[in-house]
Amino acid sequence: QSTERLDGTSAVICGPWTVDCGHRHMHVTRLISLVVVGCTLLAGSPVQAAIVRLHNGDQLTGRIVAEQADQVQLEHEVLGLLSIEKAQVAELIRDEPAAASGHSTVANLKSSDAERSEAGRGDTRAAGEGAAASSSAMVPAPEWVRQIALGYSVSSGNTVEEGLTGKLALTRKTRHDEWTARTEGAYAASQGTMITQRYDGSLRYAFSFGPNLAWYNFYKVQGSHDRFANVDGRLVVSSGIGYWFADREDWKAMAEVGVGWERTNFRRVTPNRGDPVLIPRAYARKTVWGDSTLSQDVVVWPSLGDPSEYRLRAETVLDHPVTGRMSLQLRFVDEYQSSEPGGNAKRNDARLTSSLVYAF
Repeated sequence: QSTERLDGTSAVICGPWTVDCGHRHMHVTRLISLVVVGCTLLAGSPVQAAIVRLHNGDQLTGRIVAEQADQVQLEHEVLGLLSIEKAQVAELIRDEPAAASGHSTVANLKSSDAERSEAGRGDTRAAGEGAAASSSAMVPAPEWVRQIALGYSVSSGNTVEEGLTGKLALTRKTRHDEWTARTEGAYAASQGTMITQRYDGSLRYAFSFGPNLAWYNFYKVQGSHDRFANVDGRLVVSSGIGYWFADREDWKAMAEVGVGWERTNFRRVTPNRGDPVLIPRAYARKTVWGDSTLSQDVVVWPSLGDPSEYRLRAETVLDHPVTGRMSLQLRFVDEYQSSEPGGNAKRNDARLTSSLVYAF
């Protein structure tokens, strides 16, 4: 309903509300402007914060500025504008405005099996009534651990003996996966004659699953050579399952069992042999004082063809940090095999080594 005032202006009456239409509709213009600004604020910015997790385990955090069917454009704080092919993306976590949904949206670009694995992680969104928005599940970047250990011993007098040991270990770990590569060697000579020549290397992959990711399955390939144990070459290929009873910094304990095939070529006398083996293993590590740790690792290789044939290896390690990256390590290893190795080799071989370890 429209009315005309004495001053020539007019007003529109709609129920209890009256809008002044005079003065060139100035009040109406202001009202429309306020409505437009309010809607813009409620709609929020089109730029979305997001976490992009790649299939190789890397993670990028930034803002999505554009998205096509085959790629995502992400503005990274350090790297700038990045164009990422969706074929490389395993998971895309978007932060939606709190007023719209109150939580983050996870776009999973993996296969259905991987989706079920992701769903099994549980809801890690932060609780809190009245919070602006709950936090999305943060995926940790891959963790790399590299270790180099060197040990040297020399003695003189009635016996002149020199010994050198070296070890290199690489570990790459994500939430579910762990790759470990190790290589180790030892050489010693007495009175100018070689008395130790031993090499060992392994590659292992483990996948964690189940509640708290305590269960895992593993696949491992291990090779070794020990000249004075009459072993020219030994290869063990195995697979199995394990469980972490404790996985804290101050206390770790696990047990596993695997099955595999062991092939041994001897240097002399003893015929070469290949056997299926069962491989039970137990490991524990405890912080004993300060940051020093004591660990015990026991592995047995009984033959499935003849249970009386077996090998055993027990390793005890005392590790004492010197700096943030350097530590002193004392290792005692005892290896035993039930059958005669042939030649002059003995069934039992025990050794004590001290090393300086550098981690980076």
